[in-house]
Amino acid sequence: MLPTEDDLCRQYGVSRITVRRTMQSLGAAGLAPRRTASTPGSSEERKMTASVTIEPVSGKQLLGVARGHTVVADRPLEDGGTDTGLTAGEFLLAALGFCTMGTLLAYGSRMGLSMEGLKIQLAGEKARNPDRYGRIKVVVTVDEQVGGEIRQRLHRIAQACTIHNTLVHPVEIDVEIA
Repeated sequence: MLPTEDDLCRQYGVSRITVRRTMQSLGAAGLAPRRTASTPGSSEERKMTASVTIEPVSGKQLLGVARGHTVVADRPLEDGGTDTGLTAGEFLLAALGFCTMGTLLAYGSRMGLSMEGLKIQLAGEKARNPDRYGRIKVVVTVDEQVGGEIRQRLHRIAQACTIHNTLVHPVEIDVEIA
């Protein structure tokens, strides 16, 4: 059995697209098994652990639904929206902040640390070609009595949440028009 794409990416320090193209070439030459596209209900689809549905509401308002919870995304007034919700970019920053906060709180609880005064502020700096955030700054504020060694551990733990890992490691995004 072949290693997973993730394993090959890590082992050889290459991108997922490089692994895929190499595997396609090897498959075409008969040197590796050919992959088939996943179908609904396939093992690949069952591995998904989170699911969100997005639908337009009105104007630039969007409704997101996950596990029965709803959120509204919108654009600011100056961008033609009604400013009734966070922008998609703000949701991205919020997701990173929520994940970081949850990871830090879980660590603090496990270690018996007081996490009083814990606060996270995030800011994104836009980049172009393609449009994206080129830099995200995360500032974690902890109680001033937290010492240097604990601060170093918290710094390391803050970079271990799932959303942080997703943003800093190559992620496969498959867009399908159904």
